[in-house]
Amino acid sequence: MTVRAALWLTLLPVPSLAAQEGESVERAEPTRRALSLRLSDGSRLRGDLLSLEDGKVKLREYVLGGQMTSTFELDEFDPRSQWRIRREEMQPETFEQHFELAKLASASDLLTEIGSSAEKAAKAARGREDEAERIAELHTFAADSLEERIRRASEDLNLKEARHFLRLLNTHVPEQRTDEQREELAQLVDSIADRKREARRSARQKRVDSRLLERLEKRLEAIDRLVDRGDAYYREALRKPNNTAQSSTRCEQAINTYIRAHKELQALLEKNPGDSGLARSATDTARHMHDNGLAAAMLAANLRATQGDYNGAIDWTDRILEFDPDNEEAKALGRELRQAKSSVTPWGWRWGVGGIALREGLRTR
Repeated sequence: MTVRAALWLTLLPVPSLAAQEGESVERAEPTRRALSLRLSDGSRLRGDLLSLEDGKVKLREYVLGGQMTSTFELDEFDPRSQWRIRREEMQPETFEQHFELAKLASASDLLTEIGSSAEKAAKAARGREDEAERIAELHTFAADSLEERIRRASEDLNLKEARHFLRLLNTHVPEQRTDEQREELAQLVDSIADRKREARRSARQKRVDSRLLERLEKRLEAIDRLVDRGDAYYREALRKPNNTAQSSTRCEQAINTYIRAHKELQALLEKNPGDSGLARSATDTARHMHDNGLAAAMLAANLRATQGDYNGAIDWTDRILEFDPDNEEAKALGRELRQAKSSVTPWGWRWGVGGIALREGLRTR
């Protein structure tokens, strides 16, 4: 038994002597929590769940310091509140209950709740004879959910989310897809990036004075080549989840190439300060490099973390915060990694995109 496994065993609940001897033990009623809920029309309420039967929700509602009993249809609440009501009614303890809540959250696209329930399901599976099978079931569910979101984001031309979910799939549950399947998804995401690149450059042609464009053609082409090279490094890193060292090197190369391109772009603007169209096009290019640079750094952090190199992963999250001090995803991942370093809590359950509070990853240890 590994040291980590032994530590986890110390956290398992110990049955009472009566229970060990087969005597009946009366279970306490679950403690109900006051729920903060939102109706579909946007109005809020707070109350205790009294019952959920046949789609009808009975609440002890708090109103101006007093209480009243109210009854609603379940579908009168927004999806997150419906999920909270179901969780409160279920009072989940077992793997099956937490997994059911994860699937309910997925059906409603509640990303925070997917991860929190899956994390609890994994914890509930520990020590069971079928632990390996249940964890494999969670990984299959995770991969299916991530692929669905990659395809949905691609349809919406949402490059940031599509790449984010592809990163999670490739770093946390890569074994759930073949190399060919991951490559097909990568090409799908790349097609969005190609479209956006062409749109940026087409817009530049329209915005910038034609005579200035002609004069700056060679310098702009040189900057474009640097940006494309940075993109290529990032794409390659994203495609090689099983080669941590090489992928991390490609992430570093991508960031350094973007930094070099940005310096070239700044120098160009300083020498041509009077063209607003050039300034606007430069802003679009700079934003692209910034977003991709942060994405490459986050990929490197995830790659390090999946290998158990928490210090290396934390270094990457710290670098992200140097570039972007308000990056909520980097802050959250850094906190989780530091917690994983100092305790037996395994890393790997947050799915966050930027500021979206979204659980990431499903790699258990």
